[in-house]
Amino acid sequence: RDFPNAKILLLAIFPRSTPGDPVRDKIAEVNRIISKLDDQQHVFFMDIGAKFLDEKGVFLPDSFRADNLHPQAKGYDIWGAAVKDKLAELLSGQKSAATVARQDRDRVVNDALRAVRQLSGTTSVR
Repeated sequence: RDFPNAKILLLAIFPRSTPGDPVRDKIAEVNRIISKLDDQQHVFFMDIGAKFLDEKGVFLPDSFRADNLHPQAKGYDIWGAAVKDKLAELLSGQKSAATVARQDRDRVVNDALRAVRQLSGTTSVR
Protein backbone atom coordinates (compact mmCIF):
# COMPACT_ATOMS: atom_id res chain seq x y z
CA ARG A 1 0.00 0.00 0.00
CA ASP A 2 2.73 2.46 0.95
CA PHE A 3 5.06 1.32 -1.83
CA PRO A 4 2.93 0.32 -4.83
CA ASN A 5 5.93 0.18 -7.18
CA ALA A 6 8.12 -1.91 -4.88
CA LYS A 7 9.95 -4.88 -6.34
CA ILE A 8 10.43 -7.91 -4.12
CA LEU A 9 13.04 -10.55 -4.85
CA LEU A 10 11.65 -13.63 -3.13
CA LEU A 11 14.28 -16.31 -2.67
CA ALA A 12 13.48 -19.95 -2.23
CA ILE A 13 14.33 -21.49 1.09
CA PHE A 14 17.91 -22.70 0.85
CA PRO A 15 18.64 -26.41 1.12
CA ARG A 16 19.38 -27.75 4.56
CA SER A 17 20.84 -30.90 5.98
CA THR A 18 22.16 -33.69 3.77
CA PRO A 19 20.83 -35.50 0.68
CA GLY A 20 18.05 -37.91 1.58
CA ASP A 21 16.91 -35.99 4.66
CA PRO A 22 13.10 -35.57 4.51
CA VAL A 23 13.51 -31.88 5.40
CA ARG A 24 14.72 -31.33 1.83
CA ASP A 25 11.42 -32.64 0.47
CA LYS A 26 9.53 -30.30 2.79
CA ILE A 27 11.65 -27.36 1.63
CA ALA A 28 11.03 -28.28 -2.02
CA GLU A 29 7.27 -28.33 -1.41
CA VAL A 30 7.30 -24.96 0.35
CA ASN A 31 9.38 -23.54 -2.49
CA ARG A 32 6.83 -24.81 -5.04
CA ILE A 33 4.10 -23.05 -3.09
CA ILE A 34 5.87 -19.73 -2.66
CA SER A 35 7.08 -19.73 -6.27
CA LYS A 36 3.44 -19.11 -7.24
CA LEU A 37 3.71 -15.65 -5.68
CA ASP A 38 5.95 -14.62 -8.59
CA ASP A 39 3.93 -12.22 -10.74
CA GLN A 40 6.87 -10.75 -12.69
CA GLN A 41 5.60 -7.28 -11.81
CA HIS A 42 6.17 -6.82 -8.11
CA VAL A 43 7.31 -10.22 -6.86
CA PHE A 44 10.16 -12.10 -8.51
CA PHE A 45 10.94 -15.61 -7.27
CA MET A 46 14.41 -17.16 -7.55
CA ASP A 47 15.58 -20.56 -6.42
CA ILE A 48 19.36 -20.45 -6.11
CA GLY A 49 19.68 -23.43 -3.77
CA ALA A 50 21.38 -25.67 -6.33
CA LYS A 51 24.27 -23.21 -6.57
CA PHE A 52 25.34 -24.23 -3.07
CA LEU A 53 25.39 -27.96 -3.87
CA ASP A 54 27.57 -30.34 -5.84
CA GLU A 55 26.18 -32.88 -8.31
CA LYS A 56 25.35 -35.27 -5.44
CA GLY A 57 23.39 -32.64 -3.51
CA VAL A 58 26.09 -32.12 -0.90
CA PHE A 59 27.00 -28.59 0.16
CA LEU A 60 30.06 -27.22 -1.60
CA PRO A 61 33.10 -27.16 0.69
CA ASP A 62 33.27 -24.08 2.92
CA SER A 63 29.92 -22.72 1.68
CA PHE A 64 27.94 -23.58 4.83
CA ARG A 65 28.84 -24.26 8.44
CA ALA A 66 28.91 -27.81 9.76
CA ASP A 67 25.24 -27.44 10.72
CA ASN A 68 24.35 -27.32 6.96
CA LEU A 69 22.11 -24.38 7.75
CA HIS A 70 24.17 -21.21 8.10
CA PRO A 71 26.28 -19.85 5.21
CA GLN A 72 29.94 -19.04 5.56
CA ALA A 73 31.85 -16.43 3.53
CA LYS A 74 31.96 -18.65 0.42
CA GLY A 75 28.22 -19.26 0.72
CA TYR A 76 27.55 -15.53 0.89
CA ASP A 77 29.76 -15.03 -2.18
CA ILE A 78 27.72 -17.65 -4.07
CA TRP A 79 24.49 -16.03 -2.89
CA GLY A 80 25.60 -12.56 -3.95
CA ALA A 81 26.77 -13.72 -7.38
CA ALA A 82 23.49 -15.59 -7.93
CA VAL A 83 21.24 -12.59 -7.27
CA LYS A 84 23.47 -9.74 -8.50
CA ASP A 85 22.11 -9.50 -12.05
CA LYS A 86 18.46 -9.83 -10.99
CA LEU A 87 18.87 -7.17 -8.32
CA ALA A 88 20.51 -4.84 -10.84
CA GLU A 89 17.63 -5.47 -13.24
CA LEU A 90 15.00 -4.77 -10.57
CA LEU A 91 16.76 -1.65 -9.37
CA SER A 92 17.22 -0.29 -12.88
CA GLY A 93 13.70 -1.12 -13.99
CA GLN A 94 15.03 -2.83 -17.12
CA LYS A 95 14.90 -6.47 -18.01
CA SER A 96 18.14 -8.34 -18.51
CA ALA A 97 18.87 -10.08 -21.80
CA ALA A 98 18.43 -13.42 -20.01
CA THR A 99 14.96 -12.44 -18.79
CA VAL A 100 13.92 -11.26 -22.26
CA ALA A 101 15.26 -14.49 -23.79
CA ARG A 102 13.41 -16.60 -21.21
CA GLN A 103 10.17 -14.73 -21.84
CA ASP A 104 10.62 -15.12 -25.61
CA ARG A 105 11.27 -18.85 -25.15
CA ASP A 106 8.19 -19.21 -22.94
CA ARG A 107 6.05 -17.36 -25.47
CA VAL A 108 7.25 -19.61 -28.30
CA VAL A 109 6.65 -22.76 -26.24
CA ASN A 110 3.16 -21.59 -25.23
CA ASP A 111 2.32 -20.71 -28.84
CA ALA A 112 3.49 -24.14 -29.98
CA LEU A 113 1.47 -25.89 -27.27
CA ARG A 114 -1.59 -23.86 -28.20
CA ALA A 115 -1.18 -24.86 -31.86
CA VAL A 116 -0.78 -28.55 -30.97
CA ARG A 117 -3.88 -28.45 -28.77
CA GLN A 118 -5.88 -26.77 -31.52
CA LEU A 119 -4.76 -29.37 -34.04
CA SER A 120 -5.63 -32.19 -31.68
CA GLY A 121 -9.05 -30.72 -30.96
CA THR A 122 -8.24 -29.72 -27.40
CA THR A 123 -9.25 -26.10 -26.94
CA SER A 124 -8.23 -25.53 -23.34
CA VAL A 125 -4.92 -23.80 -22.80
CA ARG A 126 -3.13 -23.83 -19.47
